[in-house]
Amino acid sequence: MTEPRASFALPARVRYKLLSKCNDVNRMSALVKAVRTHASGAIVVDDGQNRILAAASEVFGAAGFHKATILDIVAAAGVSRPLFYRRFRDKTHVFEVVVDQLITEWNETLVDEVSRASGGAAGALRVLHEASLAYGRTRPLFHLLLTRDTQLLLATETDVIEKGSRALRNLIGEILTRGLEAGEIRGDVDVEHMADLLTAIHLAYSDRVVIEDTPLDASLSDGIVACMLTGVLAKSDE
Repeated sequence: MTEPRASFALPARVRYKLLSKCNDVNRMSALVKAVRTHASGAIVVDDGQNRILAAASEVFGAAGFHKATILDIVAAAGVSRPLFYRRFRDKTHVFEVVVDQLITEWNETLVDEVSRASGGAAGALRVLHEASLAYGRTRPLFHLLLTRDTQLLLATETDVIEKGSRALRNLIGEILTRGLEAGEIRGDVDVEHMADLLTAIHLAYSDRVVIEDTPLDASLSDGIVACMLTGVLAKSDE
C-alpha cells in the first residue's frame, strides 16, 4: 500500500503552528521528519478531504480565487457538493486551507534544505533564498498567492500570510544567530533587525520573480544574495 503523503497526514493548522513556533533549525528538521514518520502511522486519512484539497489547489492555480467555483472544485475532485460542505464552510475556507498547506510545505522544504546546507551562515542563507525561489516558480498557486488582490483577501480573512512571513523570519533569525555565535555574522546590529531586513528583501524579490514569471537569472540571483550577505556578514580583519 502506498504511504500517505505527510502534507495530508496532519491538519495544516497543527503542522503550521508547530513549525512557526519552532525557531531552532535542527529541531525544525527533526519535526519535519517526525511529521513524515507520523504519516505512516495510525492517523486516519480523510480521502474525500484530500481529494477536495488537491482539486482545489489545481483549480485555484489555474483560474485564481475569484474565477474558481465550488462546482469546479467538486467536479475536479469527483465528490458531491454535500461532501464539500461537510468539510469546508465555503470557497474562502478551502482556499485558506490550501494556502496554509502550501506555505507549510514551503517552510518544510526550506528547513530541509537549510539543515543540509554547507558553508556556514552564508551558505545557509544562499540555499534558503534559492530553494524558496525554486519552490515558488514550480507551483502555479504561488503566482496567485503573491498577487496583491490575493494577499489582501488573505490578510482580511486569515493570518496565513503573516504566519508564513513569521516562519521565514524565524528561520533566517536562527541562521543569523548561529552565524553570530560562530563569528560569521556582524555583532553591531541586532539579529532581529537583520532578520527583518533579509525577510523583506527576499519576499520583495520573490514577488518580482514569481508573480511576473521572469526568468531566474543566475547572475541576478547571485547579486541579490551577495548584497544580502554584505549587510550581515562580519568583516574580515584583513
